[in-house]
Amino acid sequence: MDLEDTLLICLNHFGIISDLANNNDTANNATFAAGLGEGFGLEFPRLSLAIKNKLSSYNIAEEFAFGVGLGLGNIISRFNDKKSVYEEAKRLFGKKGNRFSEGFVIGFASGSIANILTNDEGENNYNKDENFLISFVMSEAQKDAELARGFGFGLAHIFSILREYERTRFIETIGRNEDFMTGLGAGLGYHLPSIGTRVVEEAIISIRSENFQKGLAIGFAASFKYLTMPEVLGILEYANAMPEYGKILGEKLAEMFGSFDDDKQAALLDVLQRNNEFSRAFSSAIERNMQYVSPLVQERIRILKENFSHLRNSNPDLHTNGISELDTQPIVKGDHNKHKDIMTKRMFNSFPMVGLSTTHRQKNWKIGKSEIAFLGKVQECCVCFIDMIASTKISSNLSAVQLSRYYEIFLNGIAHITENFGAKIVKNAGDALIFYFDTLKQQPPLSLADDNYDNHSVKYTNNFKNVLDCCLTMSAASSVLNAKMLSERLPPIQYRISADYGEVSIAKSTSSQSEDLFGSAMNISAKINSKAQPNGFVIGQMLFDRVNDMSEYIFVPANEKLVMPNGEYNVYYVKEKEKRTIINPFERRGLD
Repeated sequence: MDLEDTLLICLNHFGIISDLANNNDTANNATFAAGLGEGFGLEFPRLSLAIKNKLSSYNIAEEFAFGVGLGLGNIISRFNDKKSVYEEAKRLFGKKGNRFSEGFVIGFASGSIANILTNDEGENNYNKDENFLISFVMSEAQKDAELARGFGFGLAHIFSILREYERTRFIETIGRNEDFMTGLGAGLGYHLPSIGTRVVEEAIISIRSENFQKGLAIGFAASFKYLTMPEVLGILEYANAMPEYGKILGEKLAEMFGSFDDDKQAALLDVLQRNNEFSRAFSSAIERNMQYVSPLVQERIRILKENFSHLRNSNPDLHTNGISELDTQPIVKGDHNKHKDIMTKRMFNSFPMVGLSTTHRQKNWKIGKSEIAFLGKVQECCVCFIDMIASTKISSNLSAVQLSRYYEIFLNGIAHITENFGAKIVKNAGDALIFYFDTLKQQPPLSLADDNYDNHSVKYTNNFKNVLDCCLTMSAASSVLNAKMLSERLPPIQYRISADYGEVSIAKSTSSQSEDLFGSAMNISAKINSKAQPNGFVIGQMLFDRVNDMSEYIFVPANEKLVMPNGEYNVYYVKEKEKRTIINPFERRGLD
């Protein structure tokens, strides 16, 4: 008995092929059928004509046909006569339903497209032999909703390695198909643990589609248990700004809530305290899944519903005139501790109440190394200053252990971002952090005739972009940092960021390992910090002169200028022209 006969016996034994029109056993082996089918698909071009003819005489299970399509789609770019290979497989496995085609477009988009485009020079020409299947699959996908969703889902798997013009080409060709957008969003969310957050964030900015947002929520829910804690907090924070996304995410996460670890369950219960679509959808859906939740967590959910009306009602009223429930609590003059507790909560009444669902947790908060390294030089550079707001007042209400943890989360989180963008930390000064960029002095060649003009110019521009992007990423990190603070029953944090350019001297004390900066850039950066808005970013005139032609940013002159001995010094607020959704700020990196 040869291998091919053995495979046919195996297929028949597991109910994957049958002479019967109705095969009731197939449903019990769907996963096996799809997996074995994928293996057949990977080997299909090498199968003998005899086994192909035998297969054509059977009634093929739909999941097996799906797997064959998936496997064949992954490898079809390797063959010269792609069209005939595809048509032969479609004739054999596409007899019943559309499952073969659905598997094929997913496999093709996630595997073969990248290989085909490797030799593509970028011209928009799908008529060449090696590109005809791209045109064919995209055409078929636009005719069928399931194929469109499958193509989008598969394409998401390689989205991070596609060049920008390739992404644009696909979006312009098929991007108006909302089923494709649903699949693309679901695929990006599903593949987030492997492709990283940056490509997902860029897609969120550039793709304006409600169906993309819905798909993204479905994908995030599927990959939720594999995400890091910063990523978890980032996608939950995004739900606060996107109602439809939040509604679907809430429903899906409630369905899988029992499978999450303690940290993720606690993070979800913390954000339920916000009155939004996510919380309402989650609260409604979790009732159907309470049997899979531990008694302790069931009790926490019950307490949350007792304390927050939006978790009990399908359409809860918002707080009247912006007055929170905390503001309506009476203060008993004789009870000093209660008075202090209520006043502390009122200080942060724009944030959800903490404590009902929180356990002590730190183990999943992994954003990188905690140690800080530094090196001193004397040269022109950008000096940046980040300073916490009202830290003295806030810290007075914290124990020594809480205070240490409060500063640890903030300083090490910010330090990790500086490292990602190539900045160097000089030191932390209490509740502030000082860092600088020392790779800025290389000017582009003055002559356009210089062979290296373009490379130098791009490098010079990227150096200053890294300064701005680093500080704006720190600004965006406030939501994730605050979510972490709240999860550990610590008060929320606000800070200001400032930067300026100029020459500095870096001195090192003989009695200490720390270093210090001396020079105008250091002094001005520290002085203009107070001009920034909470969690905002400002720059001085010297830095503005070098970046004001960058079209990606908005520079707004501050009303109040810095008074210097030799006159007034201009200060500018900095924002991105296109507001970015940053899921995990600790993963963003600078340009080379």
